[in-house]
Amino acid sequence: MNAWKINTLMNQHFPESDFSKLALVNIEGKPEVLEAILKLSINSEELLISVNRKVGARLSLKDAVNFIQSSMGKVEMRVSNRGFTQFVIAAPNCTAAGLN
Repeated sequence: MNAWKINTLMNQHFPESDFSKLALVNIEGKPEVLEAILKLSINSEELLISVNRKVGARLSLKDAVNFIQSSMGKVEMRVSNRGFTQFVIAAPNCTAAGLN
């Protein structure tokens, strides 16, 4: 699945989120915290990550943590399972939250 397809599907399925109502957790320099959020929110070893229509990937949990940590503080990243039923958002302010 290429970045454009992942972004298109995220646009269709990712729920609207009000940042003021999310329990955002600081993940800057804390890959173990990010991994815990991903594990609690998404029950899958394979994650889809969308940054924009040109940047996105299907990655394992460990690779997803590294990918998100390397792009943190620059853009919003949306993470989902392949079924688009479980979601995490990584905000540009180096925080993340699961969406239910």
